[in-house]
This record gives sequence, structure tokens and C-alpha cells, in this order.
Amino acid sequence: MTRIMVPNGDGTTGWFDDERLREEFTETSVWDGNNWRGVCSGMQIKSAELLLTAEGRWVLHEDSSSEFNGPDSYRWLTDDEARVWLMKSGTGNRGPADEALEAVERLWPDVPEESGPSEGGRPAVGPAISVAYPEDLLQRIDAAAAKEETSRAAWLQTAAREKLAGSHRPCTAAEADEPGSGSGG
Repeated sequence: MTRIMVPNGDGTTGWFDDERLREEFTETSVWDGNNWRGVCSGMQIKSAELLLTAEGRWVLHEDSSSEFNGPDSYRWLTDDEARVWLMKSGTGNRGPADEALEAVERLWPDVPEESGPSEGGRPAVGPAISVAYPEDLLQRIDAAAAKEETSRAAWLQTAAREKLAGSHRPCTAAEADEPGSGSGG
């Protein structure tokens, strides 16, 4: 067992056994006009490695000791950081690019084919639903929303939260029987 020490970022140190790795990926390289350089690390002589530990944690290993007289370093990566590293490594034209891209498809099967800037609009707050309201009730909702200077959707969300939290009084039988309420006669 070889314990490799990795700083946790909070002043403590974690470790993993480099003899029990689940997977190991070497970054690919790209020609910069003068040298082959790692697409993720930019290193020329050595390549960075992405390691998946036996416990399922991602570790980035960069050994720049022979290149910049720098450190032989390890650091933890999140799943998203590891996925991005593999996707970027898959763009190189020297080294195991196909292996990196196949790993992304295998380890993150739900990654969309495309991701980019939003086409505009508001961020989603939940799944959209379609609800039919009687016209007179919808007019009352719109009037109440306008009075509170908010949108119809925001007003309905607030009303639903208040009702579920119990801060709204139950409707009376007379209110339930109002035309268009859908619950009375």
C-alpha cells in the first residue's frame, strides 16, 4: 500500500492508495507550433493524470518537477471538475483522446450533447405546469398580483406556500360556492 497525501483545502490532509485505483487517465497533448503540450496542464515534458480512487474520489496529479523544477502535486477534484478535465483532454491530438471521451460517456451518461450560454429568459424554478382557471378567478388573481406589484406566477407561488404553511385561513362555504370556484354549486 502506497499512501499518497492530498491536501483537503481546509488545512487537513487526506490520502488514497495509488495501488488500488479504479481508473487512471493520462492527459492528451496538442502541438503549439513548437512543442507538444498537455491540453489541461500545459506541461511539455510530463503529462498530468486524473485518478479515480478506490473510494470513488477524483484526484488530479501534476508532476512538474522535471519541467519547471516545480512540485509533484495532488489535489482533489469534484465530479464536475473531473468531467470537464476529461472532456478537455479528449480534444488533444496526441495521446488517449478517445479513452477520455469514452470515459465521459460511461461515467456521466446523462451529460447533454451541448452546453453553452443561455438563450435568455429567466432561470427555471421548477417544472412548468399547466392549470386552467375560470376567467373570473383569473381576473381576481391578476388584480391581486398587480396590487402587490408582482407577477401572476409569483403571486400564485406565494399563495400556495402560505396555504401549505397554514398561514392562510380556510375558505368559507360561501367563498367555495362563488361562481367559477370549481368546488361549489
